[in-house]
Amino acid sequence: MRELEYQTRVLDTFNDYLDVLKDRKTKADKVAALLAVDPDLDVAPQDFAKKAWEDMKAAGKLPQSRAAIPFSERFDGCTRPVPNVTFKVPTAGGKTFIAANAVSRVMGRYLNQNTGFVLW
Repeated sequence: MRELEYQTRVLDTFNDYLDVLKDRKTKADKVAALLAVDPDLDVAPQDFAKKAWEDMKAAGKLPQSRAAIPFSERFDGCTRPVPNVTFKVPTAGGKTFIAANAVSRVMGRYLNQNTGFVLW
């Protein structure tokens, strides 16, 4: 299947997000390690997913239709931030193609692995 121009744009923006997200996660992990050693530090745990969104917004890298929409926070059962994205493409626009490519990029670009569990 040939990748369409808007699909390329979506996946390029996703690549940018993953790069920023990975950088923010690395920084948040450092803060968490400090807090594990010294819980009395006056430092709040980092919501790296929200910070990544804010970085993308400040850099003008969010899609124009999403730039004014506030970040939608998600947390797991232990109150850790959970990154999330939504791909909005036209009907018959290749959502499965984009999703499959996105999973591949999450595994390789963000998690630095080429195996993992995906529930579709």
